Amino acid sequence: MSENTSMIQEVISVKLQTVEDKDVLFFDIIDEQHENGITINLNSEDGRQDLVELFSALLNKMTQTKIILKFEVENGYSKGLFKDVASEYVTALSKEINNVYSEMASII
Repeated sequence: MSENTSMIQEVISVKLQTVEDKDVLFFDIIDEQHENGITINLNSEDGRQDLVELFSALLNKMTQTKIILKFEVENGYSKGLFKDVASEYVTALSKEINNVYSEMASII
């Protein structure tokens, strides 16, 4: 990570939405492995692999640029508890991303 790279920022949209009657968080991370972004199914107990893919993609992006997550809720989405939990999750993830990015920048 060079000094010039640390000045570049990428905003990644994180959208809480319903897809096929499932509550999902859609991360608009487009790369070679994720041509359509990354979707985390909030109703599934088997989401570990999706989370591994998400964290891997975020770490890969962080080697190139600073990441800012922008949380939004799909128009008409009505599940208040999911809104609150997803918002808190994205806020906590943003803080961790900033901490890791700062550590990476100080090492390199």
